Amino acid sequence: MNVPKDLHDFSNTRVLVVGDVMIDQYWFGDVKRISPEAPVPVVDLKNIENRLGGAANVALNIHSMGAEVTVLGVVGSDSYGEEVVSLFKKHEIDASLIWHSDERRTTVKSRIMAQGQNLLRIDQEDKNDLSKKEHHTFENLFLKYCSEQLPDIIILQDYNKGLLTKRNIEFCISYANKHGIPTMVDPKKDNFFAFKNCTVFKPNKKEVWEALHAKNDTKLEDIHRLLTEKLHNGYNFITLGSGGIFVGSSETQNIYPTRQIAIVDVCGAGDTVLSIISLYWTKKLQPSLIAQFANIAGGQVCGVAGVAPVDKKIFVREADLLLLKQYS
Repeated sequence: MNVPKDLHDFSNTRVLVVGDVMIDQYWFGDVKRISPEAPVPVVDLKNIENRLGGAANVALNIHSMGAEVTVLGVVGSDSYGEEVVSLFKKHEIDASLIWHSDERRTTVKSRIMAQGQNLLRIDQEDKNDLSKKEHHTFENLFLKYCSEQLPDIIILQDYNKGLLTKRNIEFCISYANKHGIPTMVDPKKDNFFAFKNCTVFKPNKKEVWEALHAKNDTKLEDIHRLLTEKLHNGYNFITLGSGGIFVGSSETQNIYPTRQIAIVDVCGAGDTVLSIISLYWTKKLQPSLIAQFANIAGGQVCGVAGVAPVDKKIFVREADLLLLKQYS
């Protein structure tokens, strides 16, 4: 296999991320006593931290690898919506396609953390599908950007918060296929089988088994076949947690194991895996190598508390070691 000399250079790679943006909020503190009012811990709050979450975390991962990324998403006309835009600007990520809607709240996931443990999560969100007015805004922004920029790849990151409706999913994939743009999908329950004709479909094992109502002993090869029959897609990358990644196409099906690591926090790992798959897909690498790269990146972020992007320097060092072993 010929490995491109600019393998890890994404400075000329343009990525469009379409999906549900949100804030991952962390309330950090200490627990030293139980409340006298109820049998619950009392958290002595030290600080509050807001981070980009959901599709915005995918963009953060893409940006951390050096690619040009733009996010198409909706936030509420509220203070958290302003915070999302502020965080994009802080990280120097294009937020020109983030629009404020007065028909929904900005999605916020607040986690109360103490002694390294997640004690509680509080969600603020509106999960209803986009209204007719919002759909019109979505399509206009998508078409304007694609006609002016023509991205190298489009990522559809669904969290079932209302942005990626069946109509919008078909709209985006149809446009992409017409213009030869690969589409990479991370689905969620509500629209699981709406992503027909996408390039890469990347669910996790639990999501697939539930969506197909499959028996526990169903083979991954059969799962792959059932997915392809429903979606008519090119590839399935099924993440298996500590078991690695299953990659299936019309030609081959294999599992690519990951190395064993100490898991600190799995939050955001799926976002990182999809980001790496998408970026290296633009390099036209073999899916087998892309899966192994994705395993490296996913493992890295699982070793960090909270949602955090991949560290490119560390990732490249491990990826190059993998290449050295395989192709020396």
